Amino acid sequence: MKNNQTKEKNNGLVLLIVTLLVILIISSCVGIYAWARYTTFGNGNTAAQVAKWDVQFQKGSTIFTKTYNYVVNERLAPGTEGQYTMILNSQDTEVAYAYK
Repeated sequence: MKNNQTKEKNNGLVLLIVTLLVILIISSCVGIYAWARYTTFGNGNTAAQVAKWDVQFQKGSTIFTKTYNYVVNERLAPGTEGQYTMILNSQDTEVAYAYK
């Protein structure tokens, strides 16, 4: 008789565990569907502004210390030393910038 009672208790426990697992699986599927549905669909409007970036370099005066017969004027050649004066115009720029 004890053996039958033990089997009935085990059957009841197995039935309870299976029922809880089925409820858990169904709840998980419904939850995942709702999460996916409401995180992947949406409507709306937006506006964006792009900052203006306007930096212009202009060539100023050119000074070289050596001149060569067969090199085009105002071009670098081996052994030539000199400098370029560059004019940086960024008055229409709407963003911060740095240069070296």
